[in-house]
Amino acid sequence: MSSVITRTAFCPECEKSHRPWKGIRFLCYGAHRDGYYVREALGSGVSGYTPHIFILEKVGTDGRCTVASVCSMHGCSVEYRHSNADRAMVYGIIPDRWETVTMTIADWNALRRYRRDPQYAV
Repeated sequence: MSSVITRTAFCPECEKSHRPWKGIRFLCYGAHRDGYYVREALGSGVSGYTPHIFILEKVGTDGRCTVASVCSMHGCSVEYRHSNADRAMVYGIIPDRWETVTMTIADWNALRRYRRDPQYAV
């Protein structure tokens, strides 16, 4: 069972750099699009609270699961460039920036179901 979501989370590196700000790019995963895509922040958000990609990697029999997460802001854990062939946006997540945590399945489900918080919208 694999599940990928985009949610707001705290990033200390982005707090130091005062991200997010209006117009900065970030990577999202969309279930309706069934893939990753690039968006631009519509406004400046709370410093350090940025979009993150979360991937459910493993569900244990003890009611806990393993989740990988990474900040999806350009200039933090994601790099962007234009391809030479068709000028399309190409992105890459910096591999060593992924963090793995263990949480309860109930916590994962709460994170998965929680979609909107206007105070931390980017």
